Parts: sequence; C-alpha cells; structure tokens
Amino acid sequence: MKNKELIKAYKFTPSLKNYDWGSLSGIQNIIERDDLKGIPLAELWMGSHKNGDGSVAVSSDKEIKLSEFIKTNSNAILGKVVNKKYNGELPFLFKILAAEKPLSIQVHPSKKEAEKGFYKEEKEKIDISAYNRTYKDKNHKPELIYTLTDFYLLKGFKDYNFVYSNLKIFSPLFIEIAEKEISLKPIKKLFKYLLSMDKNDLHDVIDQTLDNCKKNSGIIADTINSFYSVYGYDPGVLAPLFFNILKLKPHNALFIPAGELHSYISGIGFEIMANSDNVIRGGLTTKYIDVKGLFEVGNFKKSSIDKGITVPKINKNVEKYITRAKEFIFSIISLDNGSYSYKKFRKNIELYFYIGSGCKVTFPKENSSYDFKNGNSFIIPACAFPYTITGDGILYMASVNI
Repeated sequence: MKNKELIKAYKFTPSLKNYDWGSLSGIQNIIERDDLKGIPLAELWMGSHKNGDGSVAVSSDKEIKLSEFIKTNSNAILGKVVNKKYNGELPFLFKILAAEKPLSIQVHPSKKEAEKGFYKEEKEKIDISAYNRTYKDKNHKPELIYTLTDFYLLKGFKDYNFVYSNLKIFSPLFIEIAEKEISLKPIKKLFKYLLSMDKNDLHDVIDQTLDNCKKNSGIIADTINSFYSVYGYDPGVLAPLFFNILKLKPHNALFIPAGELHSYISGIGFEIMANSDNVIRGGLTTKYIDVKGLFEVGNFKKSSIDKGITVPKINKNVEKYITRAKEFIFSIISLDNGSYSYKKFRKNIELYFYIGSGCKVTFPKENSSYDFKNGNSFIIPACAFPYTITGDGILYMASVNI
C-alpha cells in the first residue's frame, strides 16, 4: 500500500483470551458484549503476536491480520525508525487484563535469557504449543500495568527478617521442617525449598497456616485464604509470607521489569509490554510450572513496595507513562468534549482503545474522518498525520518509545 492510501484511522479487532482466572463481566462491560458474560474472559490482546494477532479493517468488507497489514508497507505503518530497529515487527503488545482469581506466581526473562531459552527448547523439539513449552518467542517482557479498579498483587520479596517473622507467626512448622534440611538463609534458598516441599509436609504446613490466619487477621491472612480457596494445597498459597502485597488504587501505574517475581491477584487494568508471551511459572496455576527456570531467571533480592510505581508526564490533556522499556509508551488522552491534535513528523504507529460516548478522527489535508464508539480499538499508521481527535471520553494509546 502507498503512503497516501494509509492516511486513515483503521478499526482494529482485538483477540480475546479465556483463562480460568478471568472475569465473568469485566472486559465484557468495557466492550459492551453481554453475549460473553459468564465466560472467564481474562485478556483482550491488541497487537500482532502470533498467539493473538488482531485484525485490521482495510475496507468495509475485508479484514486482515495486523502482522499482514504491517507487511504491506512497514516503513509507512510502523515508522522508519521503528521498522529498522525492530525488523518490521510491532515491538509491543497492548492488553486489557481482568483478573477475578489469582494468577500464577511468575517471572519474565531478559532478552538474553529469552533467546537462550527459546533456542534450547527449539533444539529439544518441544512444540511451540506444547503444555511444557516455556519460551514462546525470543523476546523479553518488561510490562506496565495501569489500573482501572482497585488492583491487588504480589510483587518482589520482603526483607529476610520480615519473611522469617511472618513464618514464625503463620507457619512455624515450615521453619521446623525446613531447618532440618537446609540453611534458612537466604530467601532464595528458603523459597526454593517451599516450592519443592514434600506433599505431605506441605499439607500439614498449609493446614497450620490456615488455622493461624484465623488468629491473625489482615491482608496477609486474607491473601493466603484467597489463594487456598482457588488452588488448595499449592505451595504458592504461602507466597504472601514472602512477597510484598500491594493494593493499587484506580489510575495507578506500576512497571515490572524482567526478573521481578509477581502475581496479579484481582482487578482490571490496561497492560502494555514488549511483544512477548514468555511466562515462567512457579505455582498457583493449572499451566506448566518450571521451578528450575524460575530460579534461573528470578531476582530474589529485597524489593520495596513503591519500586516501579510510575508517574506520568503531563502536557495539557495528555498523560504519558514512560519507562526504561524502549518498546512502548502508554498514554492517556482525556477528551471531555475537547480535542487532541498530532502534527509532528517522524511519528510512529499508534494503537488506541477508546472509552466514551463517541469520537471522531479527522485528517484535515485529506478532508476525511472516521468515527468510533465505546469499546472500539483503532490504529493510526506512522505516515498518517496531521490529524485531530474530537469527542467525549478517554483514549488509551500505545506507541513506541523512540
């Protein structure tokens, strides 16, 4: 496609993901799909990843995959700088995440670790869709979560003394059993022992912990009970004794780098990350658990509660969340019956999700405009400028950090 033909706002159809931890109504309400209520809809993917390649409406009666659309003119669609740097591929994956049940204890690899793991599993001829496949691609996965509701999660480890104190209060039997076999320091060794613990011993430890939760009310006890109600006698049930437990309020943003162990517990938010589906899990899941991989990749040093909290750069009605990840920027544009204009040269691809009563994208030089309604997603190619967006509501936008 020629550059001039691409000066449009293209409606985009995301890929929907049903996982057992998904919400029965969260994403459904946002995209106004009552027909999907009652289904555990966990994620809405906006991107070109092979596990969830969305579709672009290139005409009134034709849609093609985003990856195919980009190939029609990658320089014009991605922007020359992005196209060259990322070899003709969209470098980010944009999502809405809705967790009604806790997600796995997990970690994401660095770029180097992802490449090493991917080639290793390819050499071992593990099918890309196999249950025991950990590395789905060669990319790292730094990510930013922006909350739309109260959002609970585990993120990073507490100080050793704090962990030991928690164990003494809630799980003294764990200490008694563990110290017969291992040194209780450092946290990495202690947590590894938990994940590989004898099942009978683990059963007894969790029973004792649940009893002590009745005597020690609070967020730790509540989180342990929540995990147990979903996953039963899983070692991850004791993870709240080791991790920071965070409650983010609506409109908070948190960046999670490679190596940071975490678990989303509940809530709805936008998530943006490098274009990867590499997740190494250690518990609280029915999916494949790779404890060895978790300890090869994970960071087990103390992490403060506020580490990663991201504050936006604000310019008029635009909030930009910029992190050390070069693959993405997350922006929020408040219209409020106002407008947003883009006039610069050298812009890169922009992927929007819209919440509101209606908005219009206008390209004045082309004398053309495109209307979108609540729950719509759309793409503006890099070559398509200048343009103005008018209407009501909020635009959530993903672009590349160049």
